[in-house]
Amino acid sequence: MAILLRNTLVSIILLTCLGCSSLRTIGFAAGGASAGSLLGPGGAAAGAAVGVAGSELLEKDSVEKELQEARTAVPKSTGEAFIDSTTDLLHTVGWWYLILFILVPLLTKKGRSWLANLATLHNTATKKDVDEYSSRLDKLEGMISSLQDIEK
Repeated sequence: MAILLRNTLVSIILLTCLGCSSLRTIGFAAGGASAGSLLGPGGAAAGAAVGVAGSELLEKDSVEKELQEARTAVPKSTGEAFIDSTTDLLHTVGWWYLILFILVPLLTKKGRSWLANLATLHNTATKKDVDEYSSRLDKLEGMISSLQDIEK
């Protein structure tokens, strides 16, 4: 059951993180490798290479359209380009942070127990700490009121 859950999480992560063109390339490579595996390991490698090349040929049309749009687009100012590139970088870093430091630890037992311990840390103040803080606050209020009395 745990293996099925882990595999499902990995699949969801892959589908979330990879774009459609990457998934198409992976699919073509897997199809080529499975067809070429009839001839052995060398055939599988050659089939995967043919699958990737086929995927790139299909993608060529969309790349040419994007290039044509880029040629006719109004160029961005330096500030706009900087903001766009910074936004893309922060977006990418955010996703990788989520994957590496939140989702991946959930796949291991140690990570799940660490996350459970972290969730229970929110209420760690003892009665002694609260009483000590309260007494210091009372002393401070007394000093302030005595200073106010001196000024009058």
